[in-house]
Amino acid sequence: MFIPFFLILWCTFDAFLWKNGWYSEVPPLEVEATDYEGSIIIIGAGPAGISAAYTLEYLGFRNYQILEAKAEFGGRVQEMDDFIDIPLDLGAEWIHTHPRILQDMILFNDTVTEETIVYRPTRYRQVLGDRVKVPLPLRWLFYREWKFKSTTWKSYLNDYMYTYVQDRVQLNTPVTTIDYTGAKIQVTTASGDTVEADKVILAVPPTMLKNGRIEFEPDLPTAKTTEIDKVVPYEGFKIWFEFDEQFYKDYTILDSYRIYFDGVFEKPTGRNVLTMLSAGGAETRDLIKLSDEELFEFHMEELDTIFRGKASEHYIQHRVQNWSKEPFIEESWEAGYTPPFDQGTILQPVDEKIYFAGAYLNEPHFASVHGAILSGRQVAQKVLLDAA
Repeated sequence: MFIPFFLILWCTFDAFLWKNGWYSEVPPLEVEATDYEGSIIIIGAGPAGISAAYTLEYLGFRNYQILEAKAEFGGRVQEMDDFIDIPLDLGAEWIHTHPRILQDMILFNDTVTEETIVYRPTRYRQVLGDRVKVPLPLRWLFYREWKFKSTTWKSYLNDYMYTYVQDRVQLNTPVTTIDYTGAKIQVTTASGDTVEADKVILAVPPTMLKNGRIEFEPDLPTAKTTEIDKVVPYEGFKIWFEFDEQFYKDYTILDSYRIYFDGVFEKPTGRNVLTMLSAGGAETRDLIKLSDEELFEFHMEELDTIFRGKASEHYIQHRVQNWSKEPFIEESWEAGYTPPFDQGTILQPVDEKIYFAGAYLNEPHFASVHGAILSGRQVAQKVLLDAA
């Protein structure tokens, strides 16, 4: 009888400590230095790939190279700095844990100076039907996260990690084939060039693996592809609307997959930006097929219906980012807090040659930017430990 009471008491106390950042969620490094003389290729310069390289750099390993398919590093961590007077996150924007983790993830002697805000909207509305908006006055009691105040995840990644590894990043270099039949791994790019390595870290969105964007010779083990196929990527997009008046509340919920929220909540700007986030669900699956202009028109009509014409009346400008159509990404994030696949099977290296990293492979921090960063750190150490 007393056990459940003390368990509840402990969980409450533990949650209080976490919410106030009293302990670190970042495990200590398992490797202090390395004398490994092999070569490593990292495929993908998103948070996981950059973090893996950053960890290798810190541990004194220099014989690595990062191949990035796109013209810009960051993957789904991008920023929009030409929309209003402060930059906004094009992709991931929430810090899904206490912001002390931003400092705890740093390896070199840098001090994180980015300010954060407590993201705790108070004015919620649930849309029922076309126009009925039901207040949810108690929802704010159960929700609290953080965001960057006047910067972005992209600037954090750039300032504290990318700067250390950028000289070893090769942009505009999609990888098409990984041949690991011989002693050396042969990595072939879309231009037909082949690069050799002893180890490869695959830090690409799981959709790229599920859709066969990279071929493997021989094929990956069946046990691994079976689990990769179980990963559920969410289709999705974001739209930003600037208005000359704030006629909307902090948070307007359409359903479990589609929300409108104040895109500059508690941020230092006098501009009014409403953000639409649509990720997952049947309606999103249909909407992602539209052009950017069609997406804008659909949602302006929806907003006019919900807010009785005020969207068109106060409209200034908009921007659309359809992540499902973004080359070499093709998803917004991975679904669910409890992964439907076995992370351990995917994390198991293939012949101690091919390793996997990404936000979908860090169980304590699943599908988050810091989860991707911690995954890259973990896998970089695993490579060196296996090579010892």
